[in-house]
Amino acid sequence: MYEAIDLAIKIILKRKQKDKQIMKLNKQDMKHLFKLAATNMPFIFNELYLQLKGVSMDSPLAPILPDILMENIEN
Repeated sequence: MYEAIDLAIKIILKRKQKDKQIMKLNKQDMKHLFKLAATNMPFIFNELYLQLKGVSMDSPLAPILPDILMENIEN
């Protein structure tokens, strides 16, 4: 079963596959960049941490990914 982040990224890539002008990078590179932007954000709470599971707290994609998943479920 897909993790929620992987599923949201898969939905985004599937939607954008139709738009040839937007997809300048190949699918694997886009997936990798989305994963980096969503998960690799260090944060400090007395020490420096890297969140290993789920969307990172300070990620700019954090509020968008759940919206994409819910819209997909509703449709």
